[in-house]
Amino acid sequence: MAGRALAFADDDVQHVVKENFIPVVADDWYQRRRQDPEGEFFRKVADQGPQKGTGGSTRQGIYCLTADGKLLSFKNAGQNAEATLDAIKLALREWKKLPANRRKPGAVTVEESPETDEQYHRSMPKGAQVFEVFTRLMEKSDGKLQQATCKIGKGDQPGRDHFWLTKQELAELADSNAKPGTTKSLPKFVQRRIARFHLLDDTRGEPPMWDEKEVRKVDIRLRCRSADAKRIVWAIEGEALMNTDDDQRGCIVTMGGEWIVDRAKKRITAGDMVAFGEHWGETSLTSGAPPGKSPIGIVFTLPKDEKMAEQVPPQFARHLRYYLEQRY
Repeated sequence: MAGRALAFADDDVQHVVKENFIPVVADDWYQRRRQDPEGEFFRKVADQGPQKGTGGSTRQGIYCLTADGKLLSFKNAGQNAEATLDAIKLALREWKKLPANRRKPGAVTVEESPETDEQYHRSMPKGAQVFEVFTRLMEKSDGKLQQATCKIGKGDQPGRDHFWLTKQELAELADSNAKPGTTKSLPKFVQRRIARFHLLDDTRGEPPMWDEKEVRKVDIRLRCRSADAKRIVWAIEGEALMNTDDDQRGCIVTMGGEWIVDRAKKRITAGDMVAFGEHWGETSLTSGAPPGKSPIGIVFTLPKDEKMAEQVPPQFARHLRYYLEQRY
């Protein structure tokens, strides 16, 4: 989230963490629910602090802990670098108070456990491909576009997510019959996945996905620019409109871009897809939106480090089949 980025972008925070800690990132939504050794370990640590998850509520925050599960410090202040640094330094002081035999390398051993709660373990389907999704909310000033300013957070902080295409969907893009001038629509589930889960303003927090009925229009088309035995170049164009029944929140965009598909590997090897238009409204978890309609830009781009990007599922892939198929 943007708030965490503000704290961990701080040079002093980065220096202390790199020199003294092993950083780990996990999704509280998963960790507090999963019924396996990993979930039990997290809850044991969290129970030592103020985020006890009463009634199933959030346990999110920044935890500093030992390998055997002792909580050294806790702070849920990701937007405040100074408070985060204080919590980290407190953890170091508490660490140094521990007996030497608990601090030496190898003091804790962790047995491999095959037990995993698959309900809360999300991994990218075999043969799928990941895209990074970046969202920018903008505003107009003197007829020009500039980064938006927000009451909460920084308007120049991008929203970040991941988008998945399945092996079957990629095979359709490697269409053996495509030739220059061929046109086709993206598969239905791909279009709905893009519209419902990715065409929204996530620059200040975690917005709700669009309900099925709130997707008023989505039409994303491909036109073959060129094709030979090795690759296909698809031009992307389309439109999408999503809004709530009361129109208090909505998004309308035009889609464009290009994908270059390797026919043999059935993979997208280059190109971006871009959505540009307007977004309006906010929710309890995304407060601080500029009033009225604001320009928004969303780009789907290939990651620089594919292996790393594969490790973090899309925000709304918490129910994996629902994300991929939007049905149970």
